Amino acid sequence: MKAGPIRFIATNTAPQQVHEFAVLRMGSDGSLDKVDEIEGIDPEQAQTLTLDLTPGAYQLACLIAPGEHGSTVDHYQQRMHTSFEVQ
Repeated sequence: MKAGPIRFIATNTAPQQVHEFAVLRMGSDGSLDKVDEIEGIDPEQAQTLTLDLTPGAYQLACLIAPGEHGSTVDHYQQRMHTSFEVQ
């Protein structure tokens, strides 16, 4: 996608589980830095987040950890993430 303002609509389609929506910037060394996030999106709810992103590699991820919002698993480790590029 093109650099500049990008509006994300995060919809939690899970019937019972809370999720998060985080935008992470990927460093050239593989590191991840959180740009911003929506915490605690309730089941079957949606929230929006608009960010002014610069060119680079990013990830969208759910960062719920075990014990958070009743979760027994790490959502990121369960592959609740995807990469994208801003040009």
